[in-house]
Amino acid sequence: MVYYQSATSNKLDANNNGNNVLCYSGSSVNLLETISKSPPKNKKRIFFIESSCSSFIKGDFELNPRQACAVESAAKMNPNTEVTILFASPIGVEDPLLSKNEMVQALLTYTNVHLKHVDVEEYVKGTSLEELYEGGALRHSSFPVSHASDILRYLTLWKYGGTYLDLDVVVMK
Repeated sequence: MVYYQSATSNKLDANNNGNNVLCYSGSSVNLLETISKSPPKNKKRIFFIESSCSSFIKGDFELNPRQACAVESAAKMNPNTEVTILFASPIGVEDPLLSKNEMVQALLTYTNVHLKHVDVEEYVKGTSLEELYEGGALRHSSFPVSHASDILRYLTLWKYGGTYLDLDVVVMK
């Protein structure tokens, strides 16, 4: 299977391990509900962002135990807060309950945890970052996944407010 272009060849490469962001392009099919179509309802919100292309490569939600622990701690310590994981990568699973990822299944036992897709191209439209994104700055960056996360973090808090946490932050109180 081939997914996206590697930095060293013109061939699309599935072994790039999510170090590129070309999976964000509008040509990829996403089945997961997007945050733009279903924004957060609760005024109290915590956001996590998974900005690699790992889920696209695997064809299912890709969360490791450390990331799931971070989300679980936020959900458990803040039961009245909407906890949303935004996936920049297109997701090929329409219903998160159908995911084969055990970490995702465990997180979905918390009623305040939501999994959403963020269509990066749509998300930047009409914002101060639209020109930067459309100009190719992200695609040409030496650190595209980190910079994509920065863009998504900024836009998410600007659009919806709330709190952003990295996927390696464990909430203790």
